[in-house]
Amino acid sequence: MKSEGRVEIKHLRTWGTVCDNNWDLNDGHVACRTLGYSGAVQVSKNATYGRGRGKIWLDNVRCTGNETKLTSCPHNGWRSHHHCTHSQDAGVKCAGVQKYLLLLFFN
Repeated sequence: MKSEGRVEIKHLRTWGTVCDNNWDLNDGHVACRTLGYSGAVQVSKNATYGRGRGKIWLDNVRCTGNETKLTSCPHNGWRSHHHCTHSQDAGVKCAGVQKYLLLLFFN
C-alpha cells in the first residue's frame, strides 16, 4: 500500500480534495493517523500528486495535530474555498507501516 498521495475526503457519498491553503505538517499528521499511519513525514502543495477532479471539499484546514480526523480541524466549511483550484490540491507522505494492514495480516 502506498503511503503518499493526494488528500481526498468522502463527504455526502462523494470524494473531493483538500485545498493547500494553510496546509502544514499538523494537518498531515491528522490525515495519516486517520489512515492508520503513525503520522506524516512531509506535506506537499500545488497538486504534487496530480490534480483531483470534482469537488474541493475543504480549504484553510488548521489542525493542531491532536485531532482524530481532518473534519474535526477548523476549516472554512464544506465546499467553502476562496478561488482554490485543483492546482492547489494538498498531498501528504505518511510515516511508518499502516496499522490496519498489520491487523489484516495477524488476525
